Amino acid sequence: MSQWLFIGIALGVVFVTLVRTQKTAEPTPYATGLLVAALIYLVFGLTNGATVNWLITETLGVGIYGIFALLGLRYSFWWIAIGWAIHPAWDVGFHLLGQAKTFVPMWYVVICISFDFVVAISILEEMNQDYSMNLSKRPQQVLLAIVAVNFISTWLHYTDNALFLNQYPGPEWFTPIGILATVIVMTPIGLLGYWLYIRRSFWLSYLVLGVYSITSVSSPGHYLFPMVAPMSFKMHSLIWLDAVSGLSLIGFLVWSCAVVQEWRSTEIVD
Repeated sequence: MSQWLFIGIALGVVFVTLVRTQKTAEPTPYATGLLVAALIYLVFGLTNGATVNWLITETLGVGIYGIFALLGLRYSFWWIAIGWAIHPAWDVGFHLLGQAKTFVPMWYVVICISFDFVVAISILEEMNQDYSMNLSKRPQQVLLAIVAVNFISTWLHYTDNALFLNQYPGPEWFTPIGILATVIVMTPIGLLGYWLYIRRSFWLSYLVLGVYSITSVSSPGHYLFPMVAPMSFKMHSLIWLDAVSGLSLIGFLVWSCAVVQEWRSTEIVD
């Protein structure tokens, strides 16, 4: 599976590079790509004998991500960033864990997951440059990197937890759908916190990013429950990668708030 993740990353880098070399307005190819990403699943369904219910579901997905694309073109690039950031939920929830895996090849789903993250992070990086043209870029770039690492670590851990739920210690009420629902809800919250920060609404960003960090720093909570079976090195690694990522985010917030006190700045980005 790991080789497909790396292929998705490579394809994402190629796509982003091609977009950035075009002279057209950048939101358009990103919006088009988001719509195409949803359409491909519908094509798989049509060509590989999916049931009518699944074809309706995939059509609904095209509509949902089409709305994100249209909102991004009409109002704000942020809608497109959110669409790409939550598209892995569609990949995992329906096509990796759900019955759609009967008509969608596993390799494509895995490629799509890493591809989506590369594109979402690229969009955030571009928006960071736009919003911070007249400001010191270093803090925004550092926070972007930290948030990106949190996105990746959280999705990796939560996806693995959902796939191998019986091997992770945890409360009995944990379910694959509940785990994925948590990360789906929290991902836009992380994006919102970053947006508030680069808009220099510092106190709100501290609050929102602090809430988002719970997604990561709570991961070692697995160790509070009895182990059903010995956890693998991979599982331990994902738990602590997630925890360290969350702690790094909290550390940045403490630095911004208490050390350099960025909230004292009166410069506002329009």
